Amino acid sequence: MFYRVFIVLFLSLLLLSCKSEPEIVNAHKDNIRVYDVSVKKRNATKQSDVKIIFKIENLSSQTINFIRFTLYFKNNEGRVIYEKDFNPLVDFFSAKAIPIKPGYIHLVNDPGIVLHNIPSEWSGSYSLEIKEFRVTDLP
Repeated sequence: MFYRVFIVLFLSLLLLSCKSEPEIVNAHKDNIRVYDVSVKKRNATKQSDVKIIFKIENLSSQTINFIRFTLYFKNNEGRVIYEKDFNPLVDFFSAKAIPIKPGYIHLVNDPGIVLHNIPSEWSGSYSLEIKEFRVTDLP
């Protein structure tokens, strides 16, 4: 019994340590920095829901008022099996835009971004891409 538990624990740790870091595709890296990204299943009862938490830093000299991300979900072979677009600069409760001033950091945390209907074949591996962003010129 002890050996079985040990083997399961060892294999679990091995799989966790082999998991690759998420790829963040950022063609706008001179203007936007995305970091501390976490994408996880939301809870045991909603297996098809994931929660995304991360930080966005505005490196530009203009206020960012819109960002469109695409999150690509991958299977165990590393193949993209699903994708979802989202804009993290919208207040969850009021649906108003949340601009990021130059030099500011925006924390996408509670409630975070919740995406629904993620295929059960999702392995936990993903890549995140900044597709588009819009700015407001300073006066």
